[in-house]
Amino acid sequence: MENTATTPEPVDLDGVLAERAAMGEPLAAERYAAVDVTGLPVGHVWAIPGALEQIIDNLVANTLRVSPPGTTITLARCPGTDFHVVDQGPG
Repeated sequence: MENTATTPEPVDLDGVLAERAAMGEPLAAERYAAVDVTGLPVGHVWAIPGALEQIIDNLVANTLRVSPPGTTITLARCPGTDFHVVDQGPG
């Protein structure tokens, strides 16, 4: 995904997390894992278009790479503008 925008704009974090979780499912299925989104909706955040998606994709791919088969990667929405990527891998 190439991104040339450098100015943050409102991005629907809930939609991005759901979309990226769905995009991660094929890789997760190869490892007998799952990708879930939890927490209350948070709405829009300021982000550079495309950059947030790339960051989440990288985090999901990295956690799937180090997590044992059969685990769940959780994209946990938190109050405010935070989210956490939680895995069951070592470390």
